[in-house]
Amino acid sequence: MKKLDARRLNALGNWNLTTIAIDYAHWFHALLFLIVFGLQAGEIRLNWGLWTVSFWVTSVCLVMVCLSIANWIGMVFVARWETAGKVTAYMPVSSHNFRGKLLSLGIIILLPCFVYFTKAPGGYGLLLAYPIAVIALAALDLYLKTKRVGFGATVVSMPRNEFFATAWGNNATQTHQTEEQEAVVEPTRARFNFDAVDGMLPLKRKLVEAGHPVVRGKSDPSHCRNGILLNGDPGNGKTFIAEALAGELNVGFVSLDYGMVNSKWVGDTPARITRAFEQAKQAAPCVLFIDEIDSFIPSRDGSKNQLAESDKIVNVMLTELVNIRRHRVLVVAATNRQDKLDAAAIREGRFDFKIEVSAPDEAARIGLLTKGLQKRVGIPLDIEAVHAAAKRWNGFNVKRILAVTEEMPTYLRTHRASVVGYEELMGALRQVQGRKGRVPADTKSLAELVLPEATKSAISMVAKRLMDTLRIERLGGSLPSGVLFHGPSGTGKTAVARALAKETGWAFITAAGPDLLRDPDAFERLYAEAKELRPAIVFIDEADDILRDRSYSQASAITNKILTVMDGAGDKVRDVVVIAATNNPEQIDPAMLRAGRFTEKVPFFVADAASVRVLVLDWLSHRKVQLASGATPDVIAKLLDGLSPANVEGVLQYALNTAIHLAKDDDAVVLSLDHVATGLAIVAPQ
Repeated sequence: MKKLDARRLNALGNWNLTTIAIDYAHWFHALLFLIVFGLQAGEIRLNWGLWTVSFWVTSVCLVMVCLSIANWIGMVFVARWETAGKVTAYMPVSSHNFRGKLLSLGIIILLPCFVYFTKAPGGYGLLLAYPIAVIALAALDLYLKTKRVGFGATVVSMPRNEFFATAWGNNATQTHQTEEQEAVVEPTRARFNFDAVDGMLPLKRKLVEAGHPVVRGKSDPSHCRNGILLNGDPGNGKTFIAEALAGELNVGFVSLDYGMVNSKWVGDTPARITRAFEQAKQAAPCVLFIDEIDSFIPSRDGSKNQLAESDKIVNVMLTELVNIRRHRVLVVAATNRQDKLDAAAIREGRFDFKIEVSAPDEAARIGLLTKGLQKRVGIPLDIEAVHAAAKRWNGFNVKRILAVTEEMPTYLRTHRASVVGYEELMGALRQVQGRKGRVPADTKSLAELVLPEATKSAISMVAKRLMDTLRIERLGGSLPSGVLFHGPSGTGKTAVARALAKETGWAFITAAGPDLLRDPDAFERLYAEAKELRPAIVFIDEADDILRDRSYSQASAITNKILTVMDGAGDKVRDVVVIAATNNPEQIDPAMLRAGRFTEKVPFFVADAASVRVLVLDWLSHRKVQLASGATPDVIAKLLDGLSPANVEGVLQYALNTAIHLAKDDDAVVLSLDHVATGLAIVAPQ
């Protein structure tokens, strides 16, 4: 017989229309009785009570028999015939079959009575039309069910003779489920297959290779490797992939999570877990997906606080994971914390496959962005920009990428555009991220900073590449992964790093070397934050100790960590630039300075005479102060020649504080050369 798909099999799971017909049959029969009585009242000669009872009972019998016949025919035609004289079919859970068989005996006796007592014209036609209508009703219900997901079906496998007996109502197991047998899980048809999962070809291939022998293989399922443990960071679509696997294998999908079995009654949770596994076995072949399995099998570390109920749950899971391997049920579980699971529960023999669901690859990111944007925005997409963004967003999970597509309509309402380009994608990403790091509000722009020409040229080159990444990479250029700012203290390294973040619009994340030195894992957390907020600049101030040559350093652990993170364990993260500031570049570990790490080095110098003059003029222009006779900007600049920009500002500020202290009139603060000399002696003594 032709094997039909799961939709047709699931169709027999729930007879909504026929159930309603039976529940409300007496109302229908009462209406029919009134109609017949109205038409034939003048010709009927019989006992009214007997007439009514016989009419009502006979009609109910007809309904039940017709439903049983329709049910039986439906199951025969959707059954999947197998070898060894067995048949597998989806049997509806109902009480109607058994009652139908009992009442069919009554039809033999009562049907002649019905015909005799009515003696109405067209009576035989009524009897013929009535069962036809009921069978048509059942057929319609079956047809409608094949167009959608079925509910509440039970899969059985039995010899053919038992199948026919069960279909007619001999099997007591098909009687109405009691409250004790209430379904914990509900088999459904997978809504999609791997066609809905873009990219990720190696992952999909491994899953199909692992699952196919269990649910579709010809050998005994107990001889097949079973159990797939999906692990990985949250938000990468483990649940979606598990359902897609069921669709790809064309089998049912049974989902189980802790909330479905959790109970306030002692001992009830393990019992519900056992019942859930039994129902999954009845639904075979299928995929049983256990979400957040760490809730079921936490590590039993022998702590005294371990609850007895928790131990029972773990033990039940251990047993069921082994027993279910004798059935064509592919077990798939998901966790974000594989290291927190019980070792005995995830060993081979229970979970033979441990498969990581990593962040989406480039093809998957392109598919997520393209489909998501086409679904949600009504303007054209710049395909090149979409591909460029997908290429740069490696490491973002599925939820983050989908969130950008969901945010895009909101972004476009306030940022008008005729096409969704790279700028719109980055803008929507920034709104999803919700912040851009911690750039101080008083940060100056690059143009406002007074820098030596060599420093200014190097910084300008970095800034332009960060602001025009697409063009730079299209022409064959590249972005730095690390930049080393080196020079004497107070030459403006921190100010430039902040200005660079402000100028480019990149997020700014900062930490001090001594803080990282106290916690070797802090840099890894800092870099993870930067990956979430990218494009981002990570600025490490006072980085001398953590970047020092490991041959002479006592902090080699943090140095190794920085080297590992910057290299990237897998796909190197784009759009994260690490800037480190040091006063002693000659002491930096040589491995830090090679290409791919701190490739670019930007020198910082003390201010020359021309730069000092610009700093003095700029400082004076922002303050209400008068200069005393002889205290010209040129003279002051000459006094401060050779100082760092930070010390120049420090001397001038101390001189102003002195002038304010000595002034008698608040409106007449005069800055003299003596005040400058005092500041020089205090702030930068020679």
